[in-house]
Amino acid sequence: MTTSDDKPDIPEVGPRSPSREATPTRRSPRTRPPEGGFGWSRAAAFVILPVIAMLLGAAAGYLKWEDSSRT
Repeated sequence: MTTSDDKPDIPEVGPRSPSREATPTRRSPRTRPPEGGFGWSRAAAFVILPVIAMLLGAAAGYLKWEDSSRT
């Protein structure tokens, strides 16, 4: 004599499994950059200004070398 309480819980397997239907597929849409993302102000601060500083330093060094090599 067996009752439904004596049966072990075996999860259903297959496309109609309740666990699969209960968990929706979550996709993270990346339609816009996250808050504080890369913008022109960051590009200017971390790329453009250092490049300009290096170019000015290189130009000043070259001009100083030209001046000292002419004497």
